[in-house]
Amino acid sequence: MLRLARRGSHCRRHYRRHSREASVTAVDRHLIWFRNDLRTHDHPALAAVSGAESLLCVAILPPRLLGTTEHGFRRTGPFRARFLIETLQELDRELRARGNRLFVVRGQPSDVVPELCSRYDLTDIWYPDEPGTEEATEVSELTDALHRLSESTGRSVRMHAHVSSTLLHSDDLPFQLEQMPRVFTDFRKAVEHVWTVREMVNTPSGLPPPPGDPDRDNGVGPVTRDSVVGESVSVVWGIPSVEALTRESAPEPDPRAAFVWRGGEGAAKRRLEKWIWEQDALRRYKETRNGLLGAEYSSKLSAWLSVGSISPRFVYEEVRRYERERVRNHSTYWLIFELLWRDYFWFLAKKVGPRLFARSGPRRVTKPWRYDREAFDRWRTGNTGNDFIDANMREIAATGYMSNRGRQNVASFLARDLQLDWRLGAEYFESMLVDYDVASNYGNWTYAVGVGTDPREDRWFNPDRQAERYDPDGSYRRTWLAELR
Repeated sequence: MLRLARRGSHCRRHYRRHSREASVTAVDRHLIWFRNDLRTHDHPALAAVSGAESLLCVAILPPRLLGTTEHGFRRTGPFRARFLIETLQELDRELRARGNRLFVVRGQPSDVVPELCSRYDLTDIWYPDEPGTEEATEVSELTDALHRLSESTGRSVRMHAHVSSTLLHSDDLPFQLEQMPRVFTDFRKAVEHVWTVREMVNTPSGLPPPPGDPDRDNGVGPVTRDSVVGESVSVVWGIPSVEALTRESAPEPDPRAAFVWRGGEGAAKRRLEKWIWEQDALRRYKETRNGLLGAEYSSKLSAWLSVGSISPRFVYEEVRRYERERVRNHSTYWLIFELLWRDYFWFLAKKVGPRLFARSGPRRVTKPWRYDREAFDRWRTGNTGNDFIDANMREIAATGYMSNRGRQNVASFLARDLQLDWRLGAEYFESMLVDYDVASNYGNWTYAVGVGTDPREDRWFNPDRQAERYDPDGSYRRTWLAELR
């Protein structure tokens, strides 16, 4: 299937373990490959390399991030592009405050990293484990490229994977990944029975300097690959603009939006501080979490979690502190419960691989999906004729965000009412959402449309009843549908 081909094969060697711990000496020269771990706090690699001779911090923007999906949507739309750029800019500032800096490179990791290893005689590469099959393929291809480099030069480079995206460490799960429970409730009960959340690692106050003369090397033009790789590849250094990433102008904030995300770990921590402590909103989260309007009905941490600007363990520790200092109730548990849902989809993506993107989903369920671009465009633009669906779709088009309640409804409507191939909707969300996360997005879509791990395969959301329950006075619909005002 097309989606399987784009995501790559789920070969076991993509997930082979590299060393997660290393003894760092003053003669080691390290590279940290930042992916969805764009922060300095609770960062295992940064904490591990403080004693190294030098450190090169690199974020690589691969072609897949800048390309299009199978159905022609830009992989990174303007809302997420702006958020990502702001995040990279703040990470660079945080690293500079510690004696280093961030280099942002556009290119294939299997081209860029071996070139940097040769240029700076690097000894160690650190990278976060990621759940997507394309991300795993990048690691596999990089491993092969470094092996060829080693055979050519006689100089080996050690690779270290670290876990930074999940609340629970994969090594602490009470089951092997292959035996992971299919249903979330069974997963939750199993991990809660042997509950283990590791302590956060220390944030380094200082870092080793970059190798060589980074300012001299931070130029433009072709970077020649090592001869064992072959042809040269054009690699551009520096943090790009939204226009350079998407060929679209940076979006202006919509005045109807209740919340505007700013990238970076500082903004993430300020949001958490305000929502939990200043507004005391965590106290009533379970009652408000299905809201549609306003900034306070949910934590709004999803965008920062998606790029790793805030650690799930940091959020967890703040919840536990709130429980000690203020109150422990169903709402405090529910925020941890939501972090567990996120972990569940992360580990599920690792387990099922390309099945997550298949038409029939992880369960291999055959459904009579159809491909009707006109019907899809009416859904995409919020012109289906159903006020509740249309309001939600216009919100995401204008802001890059939609509530969890809205996402469940529009997914159900596309797949169950319109009978359209669910992957059209999932790819559109991938392009538009400021908080896009590969595992959560595709995991939730397969769950909502009956090809995932929902034990109720026939679950259907009636949008009219949902509107009556969650928007009884119509204020949400009037906000986004001018024709109703």
